Amino acid sequence: MDKKKLLLGGLAAAAAIEVVLIVVGILMICQLQQTRELIQTGLATQQTEFTDTGRQEAPSILAGSSVAFGGKDTVSTEKGTIELKVSATPSEFKNGTKAKVKIGDKSYKLKQDDNRFSGTFPVSVFEPIDTAVLALQDGDMTRSEELLDYEMEPLCPSRISWEILNEGLQFNKSAVNIDTELSAFDFSGTNPEFSSAWILARAGDKILYKAALEEYFAEDDTAQTFRWTDKVSPLKADADFYVEAKDKYGFIYRYKLGTLGKNRTAIEPAEPGETVLEVENSKGETLLKRNVEDIQEVEDEI
Repeated sequence: MDKKKLLLGGLAAAAAIEVVLIVVGILMICQLQQTRELIQTGLATQQTEFTDTGRQEAPSILAGSSVAFGGKDTVSTEKGTIELKVSATPSEFKNGTKAKVKIGDKSYKLKQDDNRFSGTFPVSVFEPIDTAVLALQDGDMTRSEELLDYEMEPLCPSRISWEILNEGLQFNKSAVNIDTELSAFDFSGTNPEFSSAWILARAGDKILYKAALEEYFAEDDTAQTFRWTDKVSPLKADADFYVEAKDKYGFIYRYKLGTLGKNRTAIEPAEPGETVLEVENSKGETLLKRNVEDIQEVEDEI
């Protein structure tokens, strides 16, 4: 009887041990699963901290920043500039920290006001701004960061191209009645807003023909159309045809449509390398020039 009790007790003990081992095994498997998940999570987190080039992204040196054009009252119609306002608040800096910003190929010093650095600088109204790099200098150490994550479009149109919508417009040896539209397209992304426009033919410094254009309609956000109606007599010499337009700031845009003369029946477009667009201030001083390639390059991109 005692042997039987001992045998039953041994079996019960073995069963209990087996249950304990099973429970311990289950706990170990759960622990391993949790450990694996933690490792995977850590790897995923680590991967998000790296850029496409495999370099770890440095934390921003800024608590805040802004880059913006000034108001229309800051436009210089004589120089063709507008004020650009830059402000940056470093996340940390020391006494004696100096700051400057590089816009394009020019660098400007920023003034400190409490925990903020700021400055106002003149920039061209005809050029976009695609980079503004802030540099903080502490002794021999310099930290830098880009302030822009987008391209700022120019205030004024800078890649204007005029087009005669009547492609079959022909000139001959007798007077021609003109009734067509001309559209101004801007490929710099800025809406042309011309208050007046006129067309003229020039042989050197001599004006052979000139007529005012009547605003017809605004085709879309990047085009403005004018109507040309007149009776044009045959030209006695080869002449370059231009469209001139005045915008709300007083800038004069002169675009070369092409050349027409005694032996031509249509206005022939400008040749590669020729200047087709000039912008002048009210004093007649040239502020901007674009050649055929400058305009066509942007047209091709679009």
